[in-house]
Amino acid sequence: AGRLLLAQRKYPAAQQHLEGDSANPLSLKLLVTAYEKNKARVEARALLKRLQEWRIPSIEESLVVPEVREGAVVSRK
Repeated sequence: AGRLLLAQRKYPAAQQHLEGDSANPLSLKLLVTAYEKNKARVEARALLKRLQEWRIPSIEESLVVPEVREGAVVSRK
């Protein structure tokens, strides 16, 4: 639901859904985008830092965390 709301540019609603999935780095990466689009830059930076320090082995971690650690652009149009 959060991904769909983000695609529909309903950032506050997407944020609410994505915040509920705090154990999934894929959702957290989308949440960073929602924060950025919502002008919540402090929250976006804090979450990026959390993702950079992520140490819970999972398939999602292998997809998201290396990109974030390398400083790749998280949000895309």
